[in-house]
Amino acid sequence: MPGLSTIYKWVRESEKFANDITEARRTGAQTWLDTAMEILDREDIPPQQFQMVREKLHHIRFLASKLIALYGDKSEVKQTGESSIVIKWETKDPSSEDERTVLARTNGVQKIGTTN
Repeated sequence: MPGLSTIYKWVRESEKFANDITEARRTGAQTWLDTAMEILDREDIPPQQFQMVREKLHHIRFLASKLIALYGDKSEVKQTGESSIVIKWETKDPSSEDERTVLARTNGVQKIGTTN
């Protein structure tokens, strides 16, 4: 049997092999879920082992959620359509020479309620 580094190298080099490995891991995760169901059906678990069994089941559930999208807790939202936001300001053009002078002198910023 080849080493893990060889297998990971093959995964990087071949997309088909990478897909085969992913499918095999999903199948393995499904098998672990079946094993978890068998453990849950057991009634002879001693109280001293309850915490260990609980952790094992939690680990199996976590692995399955990462390898099998059906059991994952991540929801995916796909947006279809245009995603643009248009922001418009409607302002009046300074109509008088005095208004243009005030805006130019204050860099376009005016305080409300003050007079010049």
